[in-house]
Amino acid sequence: MTYSTIADRAAASEQLIVNAILPDLQGVKPNRSRNGWNFFCPLEHRKKNAPAAIWVNDEGWISVHCFDCRRNDQLRQTLVTPHLRNRPSPPPVAPYQPTSPPPRQQRNYLPARIWADTEAIPNGAGHPARRWLANRNLWRPEVEAPAPLRWLPASRTRPGPHIGAGSLVALLANPTAWAEAWPRLPNPQAVEIVAVDREGKPALDRPRQDGGLDKRTLGEKTGAVLILGDPRLASIETPVRVAEGVADAMALAARFSGPAVASMGDAGMNAGGFAVWLANAAEGVVIHADNDAAGQKAASRLCGAVLVHGGTARAVLPPEGKDAGVVSSMNSFTELTESWPGYAQTLAEMNGWPRWEAQRQAALLMEEVPA
Repeated sequence: MTYSTIADRAAASEQLIVNAILPDLQGVKPNRSRNGWNFFCPLEHRKKNAPAAIWVNDEGWISVHCFDCRRNDQLRQTLVTPHLRNRPSPPPVAPYQPTSPPPRQQRNYLPARIWADTEAIPNGAGHPARRWLANRNLWRPEVEAPAPLRWLPASRTRPGPHIGAGSLVALLANPTAWAEAWPRLPNPQAVEIVAVDREGKPALDRPRQDGGLDKRTLGEKTGAVLILGDPRLASIETPVRVAEGVADAMALAARFSGPAVASMGDAGMNAGGFAVWLANAAEGVVIHADNDAAGQKAASRLCGAVLVHGGTARAVLPPEGKDAGVVSSMNSFTELTESWPGYAQTLAEMNGWPRWEAQRQAALLMEEVPA
């Protein structure tokens, strides 16, 4: 069978791998560098559990490689060819070539495919994603979910089966890409996936015996962050808030009007270029450190790096709990004035903001101050 585009061929190849090949393999887990899967080679080996990999390459073909025996042609005949014989319209398989690491651009293939399968998080308290937000007081129920956070139903999760209702998917990219794309979204460099059940509580993205996790990051993570708010820091009149995780950044974005950034761990706080970008913040940076030794050390390093590059920064610890996300769970939102939706519309029209950002800003400005 022929395919009109490489994307069509790649989709058919991936479907064959997930539905027909992976179920018969042992030790299957995601291969983050190749955007495919690792497994134990089924060929005879002198050692047990020899590592191998299968992935869809840039041309949409199925590629396999054993890191021990390197009998790739024989491995292909064992794993792929039998399924091709039994399929009336099989995806083509690449002719054998000595295996080399795939190009760097292929690493963005999986995040883009995952992001394309997601859908917007709807309004309403009954959706699992909304329940996850509500369980921890991370986001106002009246405000649209931020566009960089979407929903991946369990039925679209590959490989599966998903042990839950689905996953929240956060888009990650380098700060420059965020700034260039605003008010639209950048292309995903990586994605953070948080699996939840119908009640919004942690679940697994696949069975535990198959390496299931409640949270995983896929794609090129180096330098990739989540930004909630306007990323053009030189024009922002309030401080930028930085925290390690997605939940922490959401909690901060729902309570402070400036951009909130998830650095995706303490290592992300030390990624080259992150401090340079933060140094452009006109009103400085507030780094919300995790209240543990690693978090405090990472925040201190980032603070110093921003200062070295000519910016203004300070690090703070949560008043209680481990991080900003934990603090939010202990502090509910106050009421909104009745006129906040109309004000949100005005902000969107005046500033060219996406609706969720206009609603976020309006909600922050029009909270009812407790008597």
